Amino acid sequence: MKRDYPINLGLTILLAIFLVGGVIARWEGAILLVLMVGYIALMLRAALKDRKAKAAEDNKEEEEEKKPMPAWKSIIFIIIGLAGVILGGQLVVNNASAIASKFGLSENLIGLTIVAIGTSLPELVTSVVAARKGESGLALGNVIGSNIFNILFILGASSVLNPITITNENIIDIAILFAVSAIIFIFGLTGKKIHRWEGILCVLGYVGYTAYIIMR
Repeated sequence: MKRDYPINLGLTILLAIFLVGGVIARWEGAILLVLMVGYIALMLRAALKDRKAKAAEDNKEEEEEKKPMPAWKSIIFIIIGLAGVILGGQLVVNNASAIASKFGLSENLIGLTIVAIGTSLPELVTSVVAARKGESGLALGNVIGSNIFNILFILGASSVLNPITITNENIIDIAILFAVSAIIFIFGLTGKKIHRWEGILCVLGYVGYTAYIIMR
């Protein structure tokens, strides 16, 4: 997790640099995809290292009385849960976008609010459940990893297929994204945890941002 904070902030800076030309070109999208491959390789390497460390630690501990759930059963539950959140997200996005279009809302507004919230519902549910169970690493990793994936893979693949033109509104949104990434980076450094009051500030910040994009 310590490496993900600066990676997220660095990618936001890189994205801001790409915006200088007024368009995210195909070659810039290709760079993002290459970085995605490198990021996955880094995560796999870290996962293997953590696995070895955990195995060595488990050998020193006594076996727990509670029998763990079989791997095949866990996989089935993961697939069912994933299918549920994906289907739910699609229903929210499709129907909410249709309603918003009838009211004459702009595509940019729909994308920044309804579509963004709908596609983030899986992350929201997963992080809330993980946080309630004390799995803070999973809660943070889910959010930051999703953000990194969106910048590197989603934006990279989209711009490779068709260069993305940047508007003045997009520049403001990227500036806000950079500010938020910097704040989260600072939160992660102070006390090695995100406190409740910091979480409340983040929620209030999103409410303020939503109000801003609705009024602009």
